[in-house]
This record gives sequence, C-alpha cells and structure tokens, in this order.
Amino acid sequence: MPTLLIEIEGQMQSWGYRSRFSEKDTGMEPTKSGLIGLLAASLGYNRDAELNQLSGLRYGVRVDRQGIIKKDFQTAQTIINAEGKIISGQLINRYYLSDARFIAGIEGEMKMLADLKEALINPFYSQFLGRRSYLPTTPLINPNVENPVDLKLEIALRNYPLPERRNRNEGETFRIVRDAKPGEESPSQDFRQDVPVSFAKKEYLVRKVITEWITIKPEEGARDVHIED
Repeated sequence: MPTLLIEIEGQMQSWGYRSRFSEKDTGMEPTKSGLIGLLAASLGYNRDAELNQLSGLRYGVRVDRQGIIKKDFQTAQTIINAEGKIISGQLINRYYLSDARFIAGIEGEMKMLADLKEALINPFYSQFLGRRSYLPTTPLINPNVENPVDLKLEIALRNYPLPERRNRNEGETFRIVRDAKPGEESPSQDFRQDVPVSFAKKEYLVRKVITEWITIKPEEGARDVHIED
C-alpha cells in the first residue's frame, strides 16, 4: 500500500489531545487529529465535513527532532465554564513544542494520496501546526523527494531521507509512533483518543499505536536501520 510523507517543521507546534479548560497541553508528536485537520484545511473542508475517509488512513510519525516543551501564559477575556457561567480574565497555560521536526506518513490508495499531495502543495485554507498562529517553516511536501512511494507505512518512514545532521552523526536513535496493524500486539503499544469523527462536535475515537526505536548502524549507513526490541 503506498504512503505519502509530509515534513512537519516549525518554530512552534502544539498537538494537544488531553487539554482541559485552563491547561492546553501538547503531545510529543503530531496527533492523528492534528494531521487530519491539516489535510482537511488543505482540501477546503468545513468544520462539519465528513471525515471517515481521512480518518481511515493509516498514520505514523518519525521524530527527527524532538523539540523542547515550553509554556505561554495567556489571559482569556471571556470564557464559559462548566456551569454555563461567563468568567472574565481566566489565566490559560498553553504548552507547545519549540523547534521540532517530524516526518508524518499516511498510507492509502495512490489516487487519494496524489490528491492529498496536490492539496498540501496548493492549500485551500491556511495551514498551521496545531494552533492558527503556529505556521510551518518549510514546505510540507519536499519537491526533491519521490512522493508518494509504493511502500508500506513502516518502511516508508524508515527510508525517508534523514536530516543532514543525522547523516553526519551515525549511531543515533529516533522514534517512530504509528497506527498498529490489525491484530498487532507490542510491549510498546498505547491507546490514544485522537481519531476525529467530527471537528464541529469534537468527537474522537480511540486508536492503538506502536512505538519503535530506530538505530542508524554506523557500518551500514543512514538508510539501513533496524528495530530495537
């Protein structure tokens, strides 16, 4: 099954999926809901658009640069609390990743991936990395890399060109977090409620994810890698 690979890099990114009231968190990688939101904006979807086709794509992320978690203090002028009362001057803690870089992969049919690639290059709506003020600092689609590739998600993420910094420093490890295959079990598995049913109603389903650590073997070069158990 082919895979489309997307470069996600920005000075500020936020991928929250457990945010509550005055605490707006960020995950350590782009969530599936965040990536689908990016695709939906590029395609010109409205907030109440049907998302089943996008949510059904198999998803994974390679962490090329972890980034640093930082926090902004902001004041919301007017919010509505759980009792429906209006509160003024509420302090909000907003967390974000600084200077992170990821390679996101989506696995699906070639025709659909080609359409998504075109939308990412020529988006209908503005593209942002989790929050509207957090913009990509590099193109989401690298024009110098073959894309989509006729490879499964796991292999495509491992084979995508590594940053020059890593090519010069063989022996480093980096993380891949991906959707589990049907029936797949792993000691590293986890469950995340970030598969959007509707952005308008803020409904999300749970998915199983697998985390793998990839090591660049000095004697084999940057593109020959193995999975650590």
